[in-house]
Amino acid sequence: MLPQTHTEGPTMDFLTYEEARDTIEDGDIIFFASPMTPLNPIQCLIILITGSPLTHCNIAFWATIGGQRRLLGVEAQGFSNRRIINESFYSGRKLLVVKAPKPWSGMADDALAKIAIKDYGYFTAMYAGLRDAFAHWFGVRLPAFKNPGEICSEFVAREIGLDDTDISPGNLYKTLTRK
Repeated sequence: MLPQTHTEGPTMDFLTYEEARDTIEDGDIIFFASPMTPLNPIQCLIILITGSPLTHCNIAFWATIGGQRRLLGVEAQGFSNRRIINESFYSGRKLLVVKAPKPWSGMADDALAKIAIKDYGYFTAMYAGLRDAFAHWFGVRLPAFKNPGEICSEFVAREIGLDDTDISPGNLYKTLTRK
């Protein structure tokens, strides 16, 4: 079950991987929700601090591998470096798809250039969550802070050209879906 949150903005109509797969195009942003369970302590912390069930995101793209068309994602993920993953890895999670705000051809080279090189930013993750909490609870927006590592939503925000890249997955989704 997904938690009740203080997420304002667009309705979140979650899909399964199987429902969304054939509608996803190169460069689409995929947001993943996590349930509040003791088995997911990091995701629970993200949900509690940010107030959003969205705990991860990546940029999807299609590739032909061994003659078979595969849906892949490029992402920054904890306990790892920037990586490419088969999107079916997340088949058990609820997800949201935001259509590519920028052509994949304009992102691909940079997004794929630092695979296995760019470190995950644990401090960045904490700071993005802290910025969300301060903005929500106190109406104060902490300044952006340049950190050496990257988190999933920072990586996506930078690739699509947002000015503010210290952003959580939930706030990135809100930013991209504002009308």
